[in-house]
Amino acid sequence: MKVAIVAVGYNRKRPLERLIESLLRADYDNDNVDLIISLDFSEQQDDIIKMASAISWSHGKKRVVSHQKNLGLRKHIIKCGDLTEEYDAVVIFEDDIIASETFYIYLKEALSFYENESRLAGISLYSPFINEMAELPFMPMYNEYDAFFIQSAQSWGQCWTKRMWSDFKKWYTLNGSTSLQPSNDMPSKIYSWPESSWKKYFMKYIVETNKYFLYPYVSLSTNASEIGHHNKNLSATFQVPLQTGRKKYLFPKYKDAIFYDVFFEREGLVWSIDGKNHHICVDLYGTKTTALNYDFLLTKKKLSLKKIKSYALTYRPHEANFIYDEPGDQIFLYDLTNSNDINIKADRTSLADANYYSFIPWHTSLLYGVSGVYKYTKRKIAKIMPTKE
Repeated sequence: MKVAIVAVGYNRKRPLERLIESLLRADYDNDNVDLIISLDFSEQQDDIIKMASAISWSHGKKRVVSHQKNLGLRKHIIKCGDLTEEYDAVVIFEDDIIASETFYIYLKEALSFYENESRLAGISLYSPFINEMAELPFMPMYNEYDAFFIQSAQSWGQCWTKRMWSDFKKWYTLNGSTSLQPSNDMPSKIYSWPESSWKKYFMKYIVETNKYFLYPYVSLSTNASEIGHHNKNLSATFQVPLQTGRKKYLFPKYKDAIFYDVFFEREGLVWSIDGKNHHICVDLYGTKTTALNYDFLLTKKKLSLKKIKSYALTYRPHEANFIYDEPGDQIFLYDLTNSNDINIKADRTSLADANYYSFIPWHTSLLYGVSGVYKYTKRKIAKIMPTKE
């Protein structure tokens, strides 16, 4: 399979240089892999071109593409994806990303295993610790495999094959010129992203076509969160540890995999009653607004619905409390079968138990308004002045 690495740059010399340094350290298994450095026009264009041109790439051909007018991020990434017209697959790295030394080994094995899987929309190298839709910690359930699926596009190290990109481009040709209108099919945050975001369109595409990205349990790329066009402050929020050392990967077939939906909620959980299994609408992050087409709802929201059972908020990931049937009063299972109202207003009540999220910083607590600040302050005071027994 002919694979190209695409390093995407704009107006930041040192981050791009650092990305390429990480790519130079990587193991390419003696394969011929081309490097394309794609530069959107900026005031630093000449300096960045000079740096990029001086790089020696021994793993294949290298070329520098410098655009003569500013495209913006969406158009730039679309052009990078279009390189699948020349290659069987492209790996995209924006300039604030750092690649693991073993990213290509993981990717090569994943591409071989899922070569004929039409339901796969992309392969992520990044493994998230945060659900960016709720701005709360994300922890997937582990199993014997090295990867799982989320119905979420990735922009911090991703791969598209010729087939994956072609399928998206057919959809994008019909829908890319239309502004996306808010709907309950995706988190509201996605619809608030600027029109320069290619990712919001890719997210809409995978939701409408019921496709997924493959995600590794251990990350093969990380985000340096450099100051730039969309990032005003230096932050380590999205930094994750990288896989080091070469290994043989074990990938799941679809029937054996763990899945999360576009809200980063677990799919496939069921409630058994009268000898039948009913799929549950999971809303533990509190960002969903409807439970349409479900008979049961698992949430932290306190609703005026028929409550079947309640669970503690003890185990991680949070859906494990339902799976292990841990009794408590912080997660609720509701019966929707006789309900005329399946609207469940978005309400991020995930800070209801301050101890469970005690590591959340004060500025994140602000996202939850007065209640969040109160809970944050309360738990800090409790640490300083513990309650006497």
